[in-house]
Amino acid sequence: MKWDWDPTKWLIWFFHNFTNQIPTVKRTPVDEVERARERVKAEMSVSKLTLTGDMCSLPVVCEGEVEELYKERPVIVLDGYIVDVESFSHIHPGGKQVLQAGYGGRDLSKGFRELNHHSRHARDLVESMRIAKVVAGGTEIDG
Repeated sequence: MKWDWDPTKWLIWFFHNFTNQIPTVKRTPVDEVERARERVKAEMSVSKLTLTGDMCSLPVVCEGEVEELYKERPVIVLDGYIVDVESFSHIHPGGKQVLQAGYGGRDLSKGFRELNHHSRHARDLVESMRIAKVVAGGTEIDG
């Protein structure tokens, strides 16, 4: 088993041993941890959610026109879709600033997928906020 550096574990250990904030600690069996990791890997390997009928009827915008059309608007690009985040930005758990970095139609796909482990609920919410599909040269952009 490889050594796993996780500062959260050290914080839990500290608070458990030196304060009364964490009175009991339970160790999760290694096989359960591995099963959970496999579930996360499987879920992350699914590249996109299944398109619904509404998704197929979204307007199409060429990749080169996105920034011009959505300049200074509260929209971002995620996985080849333009997402209107205006009504959600003030309650975004990571803060409004995270979304503001993508305003004007900049692509935040990499951060959404790789830097954060968004829940199924979060991905479904994003799907409901899609307002257009981004295409490049007549082919879909794979996020």
